[in-house]
Amino acid sequence: MSYRHAWGLIHEMNQLAPAPLVETAVGGKGGGGARLTTTGKQAVVDFWQMVKNFQQWLELQKISENKGDSPNQHGQTGMTSLNKT
Repeated sequence: MSYRHAWGLIHEMNQLAPAPLVETAVGGKGGGGARLTTTGKQAVVDFWQMVKNFQQWLELQKISENKGDSPNQHGQTGMTSLNKT
């Protein structure tokens, strides 16, 4: 991925999020840079929780296929929700 494309994606994420996820500092004696904001750090935590929830859902699908259960219209079998913590 090009540098320009990556910064374009960062700019787009900052625009779409309720608060900026990444903030930048212009270069100078100490150099410039970028860092995650508090909101950005929380977005990373939330992303990995979403990945964990999706992996749990995939496992439930495997289990239901092995039992012969058919998922309902929401893709659920016997369980109504995943761990939301």
